[in-house]
Amino acid sequence: MAHKKKGRRVYTYRSKNHRVFSQYHPMRSAVGSVLTLLAAAFLGLVGYNIIGPIVTRMEAEKVSPTTTPDPYFETPQQTELIAEQTVPVLTAVTTSLTTMTETTVMTTTTTEPLPLRFPAGVNVSCALPESALTDLSALDRAVEAAAKEGFTGILLPLKQTGGKLLYASANEKAQTCGASAENALTLREISNAASRSKLSCSAVFSTLNDHVYPGYFTDGSYTFPDGTTRWLDDKESEGGKAWLNPFAEGARIYLSALAGEMQSAGFERIICTDVVFPHFYNSDLEILGAQVADPARRSGAIVQVMNDIAAAAPSACCKYDLSEIVNGKSEGFDPQALQTASVCFQINLHAFTQPFYANNERYDPTSLSESDRIGMIAQVAKKLAGNMQMIPLIDRTDLEDDQLDLVVKAFADAGASAVYVTETQASGETAESAASDQT
Repeated sequence: MAHKKKGRRVYTYRSKNHRVFSQYHPMRSAVGSVLTLLAAAFLGLVGYNIIGPIVTRMEAEKVSPTTTPDPYFETPQQTELIAEQTVPVLTAVTTSLTTMTETTVMTTTTTEPLPLRFPAGVNVSCALPESALTDLSALDRAVEAAAKEGFTGILLPLKQTGGKLLYASANEKAQTCGASAENALTLREISNAASRSKLSCSAVFSTLNDHVYPGYFTDGSYTFPDGTTRWLDDKESEGGKAWLNPFAEGARIYLSALAGEMQSAGFERIICTDVVFPHFYNSDLEILGAQVADPARRSGAIVQVMNDIAAAAPSACCKYDLSEIVNGKSEGFDPQALQTASVCFQINLHAFTQPFYANNERYDPTSLSESDRIGMIAQVAKKLAGNMQMIPLIDRTDLEDDQLDLVVKAFADAGASAVYVTETQASGETAESAASDQT
């Protein structure tokens, strides 16, 4: 039997490796699924730890925005930046990756005001010397020293005994007669210096003991019957001087104008001093008339001067010595006739150690404690002031600080809303003079 011839045999290759990289291969699908799950888990973890806190913080900012103080301006409460602290916040991204963010926390505090030295509601002013008005720097130093001592106001001598002004006045007659200090500070500069330290500003204003104005103008001076020859308090060769005449309208107009410009410049009170007459000889009475010797007319003239000044400057008041009133030696004190809102009593506590009378009432301080004696003096001053506001002017020369505080409290309890404090020195200046010179 013949054998059938066979051709070359061809084998086909059907191994599994033949489709391993096919997109339909099951292994490739499994690997892709695993990678997708890992990526989703990673993104979920990142979103939870980073995006979540950011969204939460943004929502919190909408409810309560973070504020920081302006670095260029002080707040009215004088808020000060105390510390800037950084608080690290760790956020896990993965088990092998961490990041640090910083949140700035601003801590602030409010400066507490210094405790008041004197009772609330009473303005206590200290008298400054003439040297405080030398220039603006000297005034600023004196004002700052008064503020540090606990005072809430200052008292400045703006019109000296004799008639000279310690400021540059805008009054034409004051400039003409030479009373104005042309190179000195203006009233506005003076009051602004006090305001910078948040202190009030008051003036001491000498009135009738003025030789400058009547030495130039005759309308405000004592004159002989001819109306042109000035009366002098002594021979001209002996240095005799002219005086302002309270009976003369020109004198009252001049004083009222000066007080008015002080009021307009922001001065809280104008304390009028030297509301007095010069000494007259018998020969003078024949020349000037009996009015200068008649007690009633003299008192009426002083009251008229003060009422005219108060009409131009409502804050003006006249200074009287309380012990002289009690002893019947004060001239021109008439509470019923005076139209001023207040009256200033100069008080020397050492003058009230023995029994005395006031308004026909007897007072005996001999058996009282110091605080009770001061309280009694304050009540006497209040009664004598009548319907006017009582303003005490205290000489602290022999008083310790605690005694001065006791005096201020006693007058505050008696109804005084303002107290003025002076200190007499051998040189004639106040204690604040030495303080300002040392500053």
